[in-house]
Amino acid sequence: MLMAENRTIPHARQELRWLIQKFGSNNSATLFRACLERNRHVPLQYILGSQPFGMLDIKCKEGVLIPRWETEEWCLNLTDSIKRSKLINSGASNWKIMDLCTGSGCIPLTMINETKNLFSNQTRLYVDALDYSPIAIDLSKLNFKTNFDNKVALSQNFNVSFNIQKCNILNEPEIIQYLGKYKEKRKINILTCNPPYIPHHEFIKDVRSSVRMYEPKLALIGNLEFYKNLNDLWVGKNLIDSFVYEIGTLEQALYVQNNLPSSWISGITLDSNNKARCIFGYNKEANIDYSKIFNHFKQTAKVYASIANSDVTK
Repeated sequence: MLMAENRTIPHARQELRWLIQKFGSNNSATLFRACLERNRHVPLQYILGSQPFGMLDIKCKEGVLIPRWETEEWCLNLTDSIKRSKLINSGASNWKIMDLCTGSGCIPLTMINETKNLFSNQTRLYVDALDYSPIAIDLSKLNFKTNFDNKVALSQNFNVSFNIQKCNILNEPEIIQYLGKYKEKRKINILTCNPPYIPHHEFIKDVRSSVRMYEPKLALIGNLEFYKNLNDLWVGKNLIDSFVYEIGTLEQALYVQNNLPSSWISGITLDSNNKARCIFGYNKEANIDYSKIFNHFKQTAKVYASIANSDVTK
């Protein structure tokens, strides 16, 4: 039954081991139902209920995008680059990180988990997570509670604040209104986003059955909408100092690069499969030297060759 979603017998056997680990070998009825669901193309993470992401265990449920290894890879690379930059406590009293299209919350929660020890009584980290889906908002809250217990403990022990908010990211007035209510009125240091980026024709033609049938199309199908929003709103209205956006096509990255102001340095990184995966950028005129983060970020990741020859700059 497991071969429906697995191309090889070893992969199917590995899935069976995970299912036995979750449901037990003695509970044959439950295990059989799980295998039957998998045969019907239900994603394994929905059946198991979670997906490892960095050091966190991210709960998964139908209606919310399942975290991918590609996202985990660049997210951990980014947090490592932040730690190596030694920028925390070197001038900026507080830091603000915002994640758009947060889904399960895997990106902002990993940002917190990997950098929380950097923040002291003198320096505070504010992390915001925005999504339009009520199901995603609820799951992000659950993942926060599962991995960090509660806001009070996080704030007291690590000087970190976390906020989850339902918001239509493409609605500019709604975003401006939300930012206006924020107590800490400073520019966002790092904006992250894994937006819907699969064009509709590719979704129909290339995406595997389990994704097409069960994962939310709202979190998957898109093209340039969120990248235009990045250029026009977040960069255009000078709301951020830097960004990392996941991409699905090189066209999306080049669209961002070609519409950035001249004061912005940008680059395109590849994932471990040599596929263009992220567009990053930072304002070289910002009060903080973000090159200390992004020089390491681009060195650790593979860099798109035609950009690397020009120092990954626009």
